[in-house]
Amino acid sequence: TGTGILAMAAVLFGAGSVVALDNDPEAVRVCRENITQNNLLAAIDCRATDISEIAEPFDLICANIVFNVLAAMLPEFSRLLVSDGQLVLAGILQEEQEERILSLAAEKGFSTKTILHEGEWSGLLLIKG
Repeated sequence: TGTGILAMAAVLFGAGSVVALDNDPEAVRVCRENITQNNLLAAIDCRATDISEIAEPFDLICANIVFNVLAAMLPEFSRLLVSDGQLVLAGILQEEQEERILSLAAEKGFSTKTILHEGEWSGLLLIKG
């Protein structure tokens, strides 16, 4: 979750409730501070836990972290997303990592809906299905 910016954006763009995860307790503390300051505490559940400990299904997962972590988490993303659920990935270097993450995601049953580029970075919208 880092600062909680993606969680806050999700709520502001219409998500009814959000679970924000980070395995770093300091990041979770900062996230809670930011969501409290923005009056979003009721809509965002900020947790210091590993994704493997989460059981509830999700319609949407957003992750903006480094490639190797994204790649390692794809099985967990697949496990947690409902059928036709959406996975938004960012933090991917366009030339070095985009094709690799798309291939790994396809192996886990994801199809590509949208690819966006900003400078050297890629953002992906994938659908579980």
